[in-house]
Amino acid sequence: MLKAHRLGTGSDILPSMLLLCLVTSSLSTLTTQNSLPNNGLTFNFYDSICPQVEPVVSNVVSTFISSDATLGPALLRLHFHDCMTRGCDGSILLSSTDGGKTQPEKEASVSLGLRGFNVIEAIKAQLEKECPGKVSCADIVALAARDASIVIGGPFWGEPVGRRDGFLSRSTDTASVPKPSDTLPTLIAKFAAAGLNVQDMVALSGIHTIGRAHCVSFADRLANFHGTHRPDPKLNGTLASFLRSKCNVHKNSRVLVNNDFVTPLVFDNQYYLNILSGQVLFSSDQELLSSKKTRTIVENFAGDASAFTAQFITSIIKLGNANVLIGSKGNIRKTCDSVH
Repeated sequence: MLKAHRLGTGSDILPSMLLLCLVTSSLSTLTTQNSLPNNGLTFNFYDSICPQVEPVVSNVVSTFISSDATLGPALLRLHFHDCMTRGCDGSILLSSTDGGKTQPEKEASVSLGLRGFNVIEAIKAQLEKECPGKVSCADIVALAARDASIVIGGPFWGEPVGRRDGFLSRSTDTASVPKPSDTLPTLIAKFAAAGLNVQDMVALSGIHTIGRAHCVSFADRLANFHGTHRPDPKLNGTLASFLRSKCNVHKNSRVLVNNDFVTPLVFDNQYYLNILSGQVLFSSDQELLSSKKTRTIVENFAGDASAFTAQFITSIIKLGNANVLIGSKGNIRKTCDSVH
């Protein structure tokens, strides 16, 4: 299993790292993955119709991230948003499905800062040259997230494929996506609707060990939490002061700060240590301590990085199976941002 490492810039070793991880994942990990329900998806779906799919995705992802390290977390977030809204059907990529009358998912408030669309389109364009009309955008999003994880020091997992693309994208459907201010019962309900349990919820929340967040996403915690005109008492005081300075200086809700201030470029279990010390940005993250069950999971992951990694692999595979379309239930788009 890949150990966490710091990202370099312009590294020429990234493609070889991806290839190495793709062929050397542990037998125990694959055994766990093979025991998971796959809703009709398979690991060999493209073997005969587009055997180039995994090398193409790997190479494009590693090339983009070598130029912009922030695209790694962005691609993982893109996959999460896609699967949590209408299932993993590539709907997050669509610009409009009715001539602009309805706002698409990518323009919803909860989608603020979503990136990586250019990476997906670059992969799609290359695959359309290699094997036209064979690879869905939904599968590309899932595979790109997995390969992004590898590049940024996260784990490898076998990603079952065979998804078809959906036809609809509506911002109103994004109510199912967790928000930074959600309470624990709301979070549990949203994950359950995607077929994910509490263990999955806590593990997938660990993606906040990397990436960045907009000040507007946690501004209420800094000075007027729940209308008290005071900061959130659960937020570390030193961190609160720093965030107020960082966010207020620019007077801009689009200012970005690291999710994890300790090891911001490393995929590790630091996020759980940050929860325990009150050093997480979102109140939804801090909410994981509000029940005995979720607190126990947080403490376990904080003390055992391998336990977090193993559960993250299991949970993200389950996420990728959320309400997928297969067979005649969807189509294969020519470009990922529009329905043909």
